[in-house]
Amino acid sequence: MKVNQLSEKVGLIDNDLIEEAANAGAAVKRGRPVKRIGIAVLVAALLIAASFSTALAVNADFRAAVTQCLI
Repeated sequence: MKVNQLSEKVGLIDNDLIEEAANAGAAVKRGRPVKRIGIAVLVAALLIAASFSTALAVNADFRAAVTQCLI
């Protein structure tokens, strides 16, 4: 479609439809910020726990240091 044809087609759109579409987009809400922050904290805790358990499994020196602290 050429530019002049496109501008003609856009000019045919009713202003009421444009306003309705603009208002419909504003009504969409995002998730609760508290819920999103809680999920982010849980994901971070999971990543830290996974890294810690991997380090315990792989590195004998780290495993010995941790067990020494717990005794």
